[in-house]
Amino acid sequence: LVFPRLSGFCDRVAQASNWLVLRVFVGGAPVLDGWPKIVAPFAQTGFVESIGFYPGWLWSPLLAAMQFFGGIALVIGFLTRPVALANAVMLAVT
Repeated sequence: LVFPRLSGFCDRVAQASNWLVLRVFVGGAPVLDGWPKIVAPFAQTGFVESIGFYPGWLWSPLLAAMQFFGGIALVIGFLTRPVALANAVMLAVT
């Protein structure tokens, strides 16, 4: 710590606000990227089938919902670890 007198402030305020900012950015990215997929859920059908997920009409909306609603769950802090794992697997596969 550069300024030891600020240690109380850092413990009470700065750490909590930093976690909030991190959750908003990490969860907001999938929300922004997933919104066009929610608007047109079958637009990614060809891509989903090209990577081996058949039938595409089933997997395309499911992946879109996972990305969009998973991002919202990350932002609000609901089931953070399972949702983050599911989103990480989805992003690694696609």
